[in-house]
Amino acid sequence: MKIFISLIAMLVSVLGFAESDTKFRKVKLGEGAFFLTAIEENSTNIGVLKEGGKLILIDPAPGEDKLQELEQLIQDEYRVKDLYVLNTHGHGDHSGGNEYFLNRGAKLNKFNFESLKKYRVVSHSPNDLIFYHMKSNSIFVGDIFDANWHPTFYAGGVDGFVDAMDSILRIGGEGSLIVPGHGRPVGKSILEEYKKNTLSWLGRVDDLRKKNMTIDEMLLDKELRNILERFNFEKRSPFLPKKAERRFVERSIAILDRSGGT
Repeated sequence: MKIFISLIAMLVSVLGFAESDTKFRKVKLGEGAFFLTAIEENSTNIGVLKEGGKLILIDPAPGEDKLQELEQLIQDEYRVKDLYVLNTHGHGDHSGGNEYFLNRGAKLNKFNFESLKKYRVVSHSPNDLIFYHMKSNSIFVGDIFDANWHPTFYAGGVDGFVDAMDSILRIGGEGSLIVPGHGRPVGKSILEEYKKNTLSWLGRVDDLRKKNMTIDEMLLDKELRNILERFNFEKRSPFLPKKAERRFVERSIAILDRSGGT
């Protein structure tokens, strides 16, 4: 119930912010914490955390054309000069704003904050970082979990994915909110289902490849398509482009080949 109430409160915050002229939505997470996301499909969630006279930005990469407005929004809210930038991983849609803020005096990936903990895993990328903000009970996980796309655990394979999921689930408590790299925040019960569904997906792909089915045949399999739809948190239609569906199956097969199956 607490998680449900928190999500409703965030939705109200999002809707209120979206009615203004800004290119961003703002979602309050708790004491000294919110995240911003550009008002466009598949935009990156940007964490904004206040600790004393310091301001911490997590993945401030909304696109080059929006960096100046992002900076202005942050300064209007907090008016601080001691700025820090942290990245959950190095991909451009998360680290693309680094240079902009470094040129304005920010410190990059310098970590010494009382209210923030970090954890290193290998799942989406070889250098994934999870950030836990204790005051707001929020967990920033980057693309280890993506709430508007299929799972992308290509660096860590099956073992890395499971380790990353279990690491997130151990952080904080039952009421912790998980902020994905893209899409809406979720509670831990949703992440547990996401883990289960990902392993079900891999298990089904493994079964089908053992039957020597082609990728085109796999994509027509009713059970596999039902599992894929479980990742469609936003209920888009269609959920993925055909090319992305095919690529997901291809990469899943490559991971299974590498790990020896499920």
